[in-house]
Amino acid sequence: MRRLAAIDIGTNTILMLVADIGEDGILFPLKDLERTTRLGRGLAETGHLHPDSLSKSYEVIDGYLTVCRDVGVDKVIMAGTSALREAENTKDLLNLVQERHGLTIQILSGEEEARLSYLTVDREMGGDSPLLVLDIGGGSTEIIIGDRGRISVLRSLDLGAVRLTERFLGSDPVVEEEFQQMMAHIFRDLRSLAITPPKRVVGLGGTISTLSILRTLSNRFCSTRERPRSIDSRSRAFPETEPM
Repeated sequence: MRRLAAIDIGTNTILMLVADIGEDGILFPLKDLERTTRLGRGLAETGHLHPDSLSKSYEVIDGYLTVCRDVGVDKVIMAGTSALREAENTKDLLNLVQERHGLTIQILSGEEEARLSYLTVDREMGGDSPLLVLDIGGGSTEIIIGDRGRISVLRSLDLGAVRLTERFLGSDPVVEEEFQQMMAHIFRDLRSLAITPPKRVVGLGGTISTLSILRTLSNRFCSTRERPRSIDSRSRAFPETEPM
């Protein structure tokens, strides 16, 4: 049994999975870590990774590699996605990791990222009917359709959550006009695919997880319109405290 670590350097977060792998290929996870670094912050506007985000991302990677040494990992695999594909100064991070740790970060193409997303889902949820895998990241969204391991549609679109937020959503809370402009842009890109989605859809990524949580908690949180009333009510009930 080998102990491996996979580090996924994304536009918004850096993930690490440490797992033992049996001879039959079955994974036995030991650690599943996630840190938000916003590596792609401001990338669309400047074309460069922000120095603060670069520094924070390296600190996270360095910490992950310390964990790998502590638990006796045999091999570390590191891969970068949308932000590292596009930035003009990607080598700043790659060279730093290579010089200090002797490790190489592999930059995945959008198509390879999409293919790996599909294979991950197909391995766990294959089934006998067509499947659409939707992987929403910080910089890009991968859309893959396959049937029993055979891929028929493989696309990577520049529709990541961070990218769209920085381009369209300048207000907090979001105003209707900004939201509609963003949705029009998304639908225009999706229509260009000219595909008929199958009935089975599996979502990956932090955005999908957040939507799932919000759906679960739909009766336990207030909207932005309700929040001022909630704060006002709390102030009257607890006059000695200050509203947040």
